[in-house]
Amino acid sequence: MSTKIEELQTIEIVSYHDRLANSVAKMWSDSKEAWGGTGRTKQQVIDQQQASGNLDTFLAMVGNEVVGYCGFAVYKEDIGALYIPLLNVRPDYHGKKVGKLLLLHAIEQAIHSEWPRLDLYTWAGNLKAVPLYKRCGFFWEDDDQYTHLMNFMPSVLKNPLLKKYLKNIDWYRDLQLEIEVKPDGELKNNFTFYSYRWKKDQDIISVKFEKTGRGISYIETKDFILELLLENHELIEETEQLVYVQVQNKTSEPLQVKIDADNQDRVLCHFSESILIEEKYTLEKPFTIQKGDKPIKGKTYPFIQIEVEINGVKTPLQLGISPKSPVSMAVKEPEHILAKEMNTYLDLELENNLEEAIHLNVSLPKSDKLAFHEEQISISLAKDEKKWVRIPATVVELGKFDAVLACDIAREGKSAITYQKQITIGLSGIGYRFMVENETHWNLYNGTHTLSVDKGDNSMTLLDESFVMYAPSFGKPYSNELSKLKPCKVEAVPGDTTITMKLFFHSSELAGIDIIVHMELYAEGFIKRWITIVSETTLKQDFSLQETIYHDWKKVVMPMNDHIVTFDKWNVVEPVEIQSGSINGNWYFSEDVKQPIGFTWNENSKCSMDRWSIHIVSEEDVEPEKREKNYSPVYISIGAYRKWEDFQHFANKGKKSNRELRDELALSLNNNNCIYQEETNLDVELLHHKQTSLNGEIHYYVNNVKVNDRHSVSMEDGSSSYSINKNSLPLQSVNKWRTELLLSTKKVMTEDLILVPSGQIKTEISELKNKKVYSVSNGVLTFKGSPDYYPGVYSLQVNGMEWLDHAFPEPTAKSWWNPWCGGIKMGPPDLNVFSLLKETSTCDFVERKDNHQNIWSGLRIETTIESHPIWKGLRFAQYFLALPGLPVFVTYVEVIENAGKRMSEELWHTNFFLTSNDHEKCELHLKNGMINQVYLSSEKEQSLHFSDETDYFISLQQEKMYYMTNESAENTEYYSNKETIQMITMEKCVRDNDRIYTKPNFLLFNNQEFNAATLRKLRRIKF
Repeated sequence: MSTKIEELQTIEIVSYHDRLANSVAKMWSDSKEAWGGTGRTKQQVIDQQQASGNLDTFLAMVGNEVVGYCGFAVYKEDIGALYIPLLNVRPDYHGKKVGKLLLLHAIEQAIHSEWPRLDLYTWAGNLKAVPLYKRCGFFWEDDDQYTHLMNFMPSVLKNPLLKKYLKNIDWYRDLQLEIEVKPDGELKNNFTFYSYRWKKDQDIISVKFEKTGRGISYIETKDFILELLLENHELIEETEQLVYVQVQNKTSEPLQVKIDADNQDRVLCHFSESILIEEKYTLEKPFTIQKGDKPIKGKTYPFIQIEVEINGVKTPLQLGISPKSPVSMAVKEPEHILAKEMNTYLDLELENNLEEAIHLNVSLPKSDKLAFHEEQISISLAKDEKKWVRIPATVVELGKFDAVLACDIAREGKSAITYQKQITIGLSGIGYRFMVENETHWNLYNGTHTLSVDKGDNSMTLLDESFVMYAPSFGKPYSNELSKLKPCKVEAVPGDTTITMKLFFHSSELAGIDIIVHMELYAEGFIKRWITIVSETTLKQDFSLQETIYHDWKKVVMPMNDHIVTFDKWNVVEPVEIQSGSINGNWYFSEDVKQPIGFTWNENSKCSMDRWSIHIVSEEDVEPEKREKNYSPVYISIGAYRKWEDFQHFANKGKKSNRELRDELALSLNNNNCIYQEETNLDVELLHHKQTSLNGEIHYYVNNVKVNDRHSVSMEDGSSSYSINKNSLPLQSVNKWRTELLLSTKKVMTEDLILVPSGQIKTEISELKNKKVYSVSNGVLTFKGSPDYYPGVYSLQVNGMEWLDHAFPEPTAKSWWNPWCGGIKMGPPDLNVFSLLKETSTCDFVERKDNHQNIWSGLRIETTIESHPIWKGLRFAQYFLALPGLPVFVTYVEVIENAGKRMSEELWHTNFFLTSNDHEKCELHLKNGMINQVYLSSEKEQSLHFSDETDYFISLQQEKMYYMTNESAENTEYYSNKETIQMITMEKCVRDNDRIYTKPNFLLFNNQEFNAATLRKLRRIKF
């Protein structure tokens, strides 16, 4: 298909193949500004095409360039329709009829297929496209939730009765339309009708389609008018109704008409009539509609279908029906987790569907699960009235509550109607697991967790969570057969502590293949899901399995580009914004509103990101001579794992990961080394993990002074590097670095810590009061330790001012402690100072390189435990370190001999006492939101606990001290009374191969104010 769009340009419609992937990628990149989306790479295009399930993809080509894109697939939301999942025209070709040509080509392909309809979605504000869609025969369905359009032109052009009348008509050019950018439809008796009308010369053809039945209900030609009628769209189940077929002969010759009806699922209507019609005839026949599932909005409703034959040529006529019971009754489950003997309720939502006021009496059954407080309830309902009723009850037993409500409907001047309402709900509680089937779902319960499978499309959802896992697809190309196929069997299999729901399907597209979907729910909030295929004979081919997930991420963490990347919860990320190739792990973790959700897949499966969904593709070999294949499972944690680190450990099967945590948009200063040596310029790297372009400028501030250097930013996902001239930086020893990234849509501000060492480290061994004292000075800090006194640092001075309280040279009794030594030390649990002083300790000067090759100097105090009953055989070393000229003090522990212990459960302490005497006392400054509080030591005891997010500092005179623990530490405790001020942190040891140690904790002394987030940058320092 081709047409000229300009004098020297011809557009051609071709089918996609991978050789065009690069040109398609360029089209998306050139289009991203027009629709607020992202670009694509060649590989992304290939991956997305393979995952799409499209029957075909039509591309508009001008020469070798792709200027338009139109997907063409089977519609998975409903039966009997094809679908355009994505339509795009490059912005510079807007207004050149490229979109029209793509649409007409798609419609032409639908006409030549077996499908009667073509659907698409758009958005209501798409003012340019909606008129085009309507001009091509699409009708806009009136719905508040979505903008769904349906095109019935394939039905019209394939209709045998209409072909004769359309042969001289061009369906596109001769279509008579009044185009308005609003939903379509003519409303009559609660039906919605969509009308096509053609006029050419004296020929006029009108065809109407009814929205819910998705079929023709009215035809008018020059020879006749044919219409199918019901009294109302909403009809009461199991009562006799009437259907009407009206035929009007517009010719002078009689019409030979035959009208037949056969039962359609729930609709029972069977007759056959032959009539010779000269003018006008109405056929009236009874029918009934049986009880059944409630129709699902957006899908084809139950319908009555009549076949009419005129002069030997047939056409079907069809009307959808919205079946109603006399009173609609929706039963709602209790909103809380239950227990035996608990008072609860059963909520009913009622609607009167009769054409008159009624009085409803509902008899409440006796049950082994619920004891209702009343035997009967009575409610009056006016015509069309809706009411909500709460019925009090007491829980007798938990599990599946299955009962029948006997309903009597009294009507004025008429006989009463009696009907029964089957209700099934789950009464969930700790220790109970079971399955419940209701009108719309299969629900699986285990303890406090619920898993649901929608009967409409077999998708799996989690209670109160924005997570959906769709019916699996097999390919390639991938089929969405299971989204529309009803299971032939559903069963629940309880395990020791789990319960598994199994859905069994007979595939019609994979000959001789049965498919089983397993969903195993754990009480802890954990799901294992896997797929089994079973063949009637030996499996002879491999099938590619695609699982598709929708998850409305909040603050999501995932492995990307050899890092762990976190996306801010305020800046929502969509799958389309993440490059599939950058994901080099098999999990993600999202801190959802209710509880965190983790998802992991087999490490050999492939994860690809689509526009709004995530695809997991498994291509696993079938074992020879086997009739059955189990695909590798996926796992979903619903709060079972509370931290991403723990979930990563599970997904990695216990393998250790040393990847660093990075923000989605992160600025790396000095290669994430907060220690800056001034010999070189300062390197800056901007890291961006979204597939969106960044355009703007970067500005820098050091201690609130603007740096002259600034850099322009223009980049896609990835990284950009810059260098700042060292001579333009007004640096001190401790610097608060602020970066402002000014983009077109927002301003991003980050704060960093830059430490600039200078000078030399001096060490000294002296004798003081008969104790051997080891001193280290870096020009700002001076700290002292004496194993003869006790194994720790007893003195820490900053610019000559003492920060630690101690009893050197001899232990003493103080407050709750006897003996008390003060200072700062680290050690294992259940080893007090009295026991510690019995053991042997030594001290040495030491140098240690951190992970950035910075050389720290200080004290190493080694202690060997020989007498303690629990810790005998333990040998450990405490490290107290500093850099030249910096007011930063670092502490950590290494275990040399483990005393036969694994060293994974024990909580080691870092314990220090701050200056507290009559002349000088430290004060605690705590910031809680907009409130600043100061805590003073006094006769009254005070105990506070700080989390990792708490902003606080300790002041002594005009100086400030910040204490930043490592990420493994428990909460920090601050304790004070009239004699002491103590701070203590507990943490577990880390094992790295044969090395056992604690991560470093930091003391920073500076007059500036720093928040906890900035101080956490110190954690990048590792030993």
